[in-house]
Amino acid sequence: MMSDNITQYWKLVSPLCLHSDIIVVLTKIKNVSFVSDYSFPYIIIILSVLSNAAHFAFKLDQSMRFLVLSTVKEPRNLLILLGHWLLHAYGIVSITQLRDPVLHGSLLALVPLPAVFYVLTARYTDPSKVHAD
Repeated sequence: MMSDNITQYWKLVSPLCLHSDIIVVLTKIKNVSFVSDYSFPYIIIILSVLSNAAHFAFKLDQSMRFLVLSTVKEPRNLLILLGHWLLHAYGIVSITQLRDPVLHGSLLALVPLPAVFYVLTARYTDPSKVHAD
């Protein structure tokens, strides 16, 4: 019943969110019996990083300036990025369970790292700049 409520909620929000299907997939993975509760947080972290990279990769202009400005200026892009960060934070909290609040709480500072890493390294991945030796 909980996953039905989440699915209905995300159907309402889907015009705002490019990756709403990922949430539906995550809720279905959670309900599959062969995926244990121990592996689910790791799956969430991996999918949040991959969907974060996919979101940035679909932009035609891969310059650092454009990636930052389009994310900040367009509410839809900001909402998608915040959704990725929330999934990533949920995965970290699920894995650590905040047993040591100082150490594990500081790990939450790493949540924006995948987005920052993509923006900083996007200029090095242009296929037209690869030199054949």
